[in-house]
Amino acid sequence: MERLAKALGIENISASQVSEINKGLQEQVGAFRSRPLEEDYPFLWIDALYDKVRVEDRVVSLALMIAPGVNNAGNREILAIEPMFDESEDSWREFFRKLKSRGLRKVCLCISDAHSGIQAAVKKELVGTSWQRCKSISCGTFWPRFLIEKERIQEALERNQAFLIAQVAN
Repeated sequence: MERLAKALGIENISASQVSEINKGLQEQVGAFRSRPLEEDYPFLWIDALYDKVRVEDRVVSLALMIAPGVNNAGNREILAIEPMFDESEDSWREFFRKLKSRGLRKVCLCISDAHSGIQAAVKKELVGTSWQRCKSISCGTFWPRFLIEKERIQEALERNQAFLIAQVAN
């Protein structure tokens, strides 16, 4: 902790100060993870990063599942970051259930790597959502490098709606 504080330019920080900072951070993280999602996010990227974390006096590898989304105005936002023990279908389904409980709706396209657990979870939890494999490395973690314009999003939404209407009609 001392090396981290020194790297951040903080000298002589006490244990009680660290505890107080931690408490404040935990409250902010909790608020972020439980905030309501009040907009529609037609585009959702999902991915997981693995990192070592301390859990009950042990260091274990956890999947940090991340979901950046794009709203109808073309604005990108991190919707969720959730720690899970693995990337199983059950973990992804729980991840999506949490997003839906916070208000996620009207996802037209979910983009991820080709993990079979993700694909199965999208089919079961985001019914009616199209899935596409991301062809760049760590697509969900590192945003696509192009700017998504509002017109492109609207066109894609209209195409997807037409596709869904055609499917229902047949």
